[in-house]
Amino acid sequence: MDQTVSVEPLERLELLRSGDDSSEHAPILFLHGAFAGAWCWAEQFMPYFAERGLDCYAVSLRGHGGSAGRERLTWHSLGDYVDLLDLRIKVRKSLAEGAAKEAEAEYADQVIGKLVEQAKIQFPPMLTDQEIDDLMHDLIHQLEARDLSLEQYLKLEDKTEAKQRDEFRERADRRVRRALVLGKLVELEKLEVGEVLIEERIGQMARTVQDPEGSVRRALSTDSAKRRIRNELLFEQAVTFLVAVAKGEEPTPATVSSAGLAQP
Repeated sequence: MDQTVSVEPLERLELLRSGDDSSEHAPILFLHGAFAGAWCWAEQFMPYFAERGLDCYAVSLRGHGGSAGRERLTWHSLGDYVDLLDLRIKVRKSLAEGAAKEAEAEYADQVIGKLVEQAKIQFPPMLTDQEIDDLMHDLIHQLEARDLSLEQYLKLEDKTEAKQRDEFRERADRRVRRALVLGKLVELEKLEVGEVLIEERIGQMARTVQDPEGSVRRALSTDSAKRRIRNELLFEQAVTFLVAVAKGEEPTPATVSSAGLAQP
């Protein structure tokens, strides 16, 4: 499981986790070297130790992997931290925030899962195929970040593209069902997302990459990109609404709409 957590305003550190916190042993924290990121530990080392009952974390330092600050990569090093104690404090804070967010996400996932189980959903298989296409597209982008092509990855994993697509099918089917249920909730509860929230999310996304010429912001500001962002924000609001109901709280417009202001 991976997540991006905030350690200070507009400075996010990517934190990858493998294993669970029920281990009796102290967790392992992996730190990468130059020209790498937390991802370098995720394929072999973290799964290896997690399978042996150890809780593992890997952090991408500023400007590396999925952490913020790529546009200032040459400005930062370990010397950017006051000392090792400063690094430990910030990483510990990242771990605490990450654990809290992970617990919230797991609870939300359980609530949505129960709702999906009770819902009677029928949809054409084409929707699942389209979702698989999206998952393949995401995989290709992740591989490109590691200087790997899809062909190289499939060769390393000793499988065909058809097998990879088949492995994605269950996940894609689950995502389609969740999307349909959340979409119906948005409709029934008349949830809305205004232009201000959309622009705020575009700004947040644009700040995570090096974009001196504003090309990323322009790409995110197209009609199709805004529709996608709007749908993401609506689904976030629907999840917030469901979690509030599950906790016995009264969802208020302010509470639900604030979900769209969360960092992506």
